[in-house]
Amino acid sequence: MQKQLILSIYFILKVTATFGQTVAEVKHVLKNKKFTAFMNLVQSETNKQHGVRFFKFQLRDITPSYKEGMFAFEKYIPNDKNPSISSVYSYRIRIITTKKELIFYEFNEEKNKKVAEHWKPYYNNIVAFKDPQHYEQLKLEFKKIFRTTPLESELFKRDIVYGETCIVGTEPRGRVYMKKLVDEFNKEKILEWLKSVNTEKQIYAVEALLQLKDCGIALTQQEEEIINFIIAKEGSIETCGGCSYLQREIKEVVRQFKR
Repeated sequence: MQKQLILSIYFILKVTATFGQTVAEVKHVLKNKKFTAFMNLVQSETNKQHGVRFFKFQLRDITPSYKEGMFAFEKYIPNDKNPSISSVYSYRIRIITTKKELIFYEFNEEKNKKVAEHWKPYYNNIVAFKDPQHYEQLKLEFKKIFRTTPLESELFKRDIVYGETCIVGTEPRGRVYMKKLVDEFNKEKILEWLKSVNTEKQIYAVEALLQLKDCGIALTQQEEEIINFIIAKEGSIETCGGCSYLQREIKEVVRQFKR
């Protein structure tokens, strides 16, 4: 019995130390700002062997030179008094990057607090960085394409999901809104979504504008150029179909659009 207890304590200490090393390693890689090194860490087999699971929620183009990405990782730590019970520790990483260098990152630990009768997540910041010069260049590049300044609050959002139905028979709110605008021939409001920095909104808007075009409403050359940029973007969007939610490549999604 004593031997089992010693082994259990040893295992817990070893797992906890490994996880602490992972947090330190993430901080180190982020500080160096090398995109390739960051992706190598996310895809590391060593982390998988130690039970640290990384998830990629999104990594996609904002402009030709810049991408946004959201990642998370978690680890289950056994309780020191009862190893059959584990606590889960979750972390979130948000980045903006060029092909070589991170120009923005936030590394947060996820916590939960009780609001009324429900537990809601919030994030404690561990480390953050923003390159002002690169960030201004990103804004200028976005404005050159979309003729508007990007709304920073729409970066990293995951509340808009693209799809026909989410949960059986229920249309996602983005589709409900776009169908309403198409029925009203409200091109102006659709263009607001086309020029959003949120890619899911952009895809809905592309689909809606192509429907208006089929109805005889002309698109300007500038609007066509924006559409061409969006459908050529690298990366994925959040989609739903029935009860399934998954990331799908942008180019795969837009293949269904008739032009």
